Amino acid sequence: MQVISGTPRSTMTPIIQRVSGASMSSSVPSQTIRDLLKPHAPFSCAEDELRLQSLSSQVEAKQPFELLVMALDIRKSTMLMKEAKRFDLYASAVGGYIEYSEKLVRANDGWFDKFTGDGFLAFWLVEENSQQRVIEQVLGLCRQLIDRFDNHVIDALRSNSRNMPSGVGVGVGMDIGSGHLELFAKDIAVLGSPVVGAVRMEHLCTKPGDVYCNVSLGQLLRHAQMTFGHNILLHPTHLETKEYPDGQEAYKLQWTGI
Repeated sequence: MQVISGTPRSTMTPIIQRVSGASMSSSVPSQTIRDLLKPHAPFSCAEDELRLQSLSSQVEAKQPFELLVMALDIRKSTMLMKEAKRFDLYASAVGGYIEYSEKLVRANDGWFDKFTGDGFLAFWLVEENSQQRVIEQVLGLCRQLIDRFDNHVIDALRSNSRNMPSGVGVGVGMDIGSGHLELFAKDIAVLGSPVVGAVRMEHLCTKPGDVYCNVSLGQLLRHAQMTFGHNILLHPTHLETKEYPDGQEAYKLQWTGI
């Protein structure tokens, strides 16, 4: 699945910029689309041929999907690679984390895009009456991903580093909204405003464990916070982004009791 990616520390922006001018095939057989979707689908969906075929038909018909998108970035990964004593150990630590993340995402009904060099992009289909369940899953998974890095991966990177920069950790950005799955570069790309929004929210992260969501998801959490069992505090803020140099509203998520 095509990765939508960013800046020198994340590969996310260049493809976003190229996608706007790309031509999408309008006559791709649903069987081909199904084959492209399957390796990245949730485990439950990958084994459900009828479900895959139904989604393939929706993609072929260019129907929009309601998506919750997550962009995760490993902070200071370029410096860690430069300071690595052994590159094979660096690759093992980061690659192992991405493999763990992919399994966790797909086990929690998520779709996993490729490793982006220092992170990944994943998304969830928010279908009728599933919004709260999906948000619950993603919030819990987000905490697991941060904890996994902090409790396991960072020690392996530290042991393999000549110099350990401050601020090593993961940052997460999320957004929700309407998007599309389109054929792009012999694969399927997830496109739309929630993809750009999640990437921009991830770019706002400055400290290890930072999690930001765009206003669309932030408002859902704000109005339904008492129904979510993850003890999360929401901190509304206005921060400068590429599209909004004068400031853009965002929500920083903070887990209590941690």
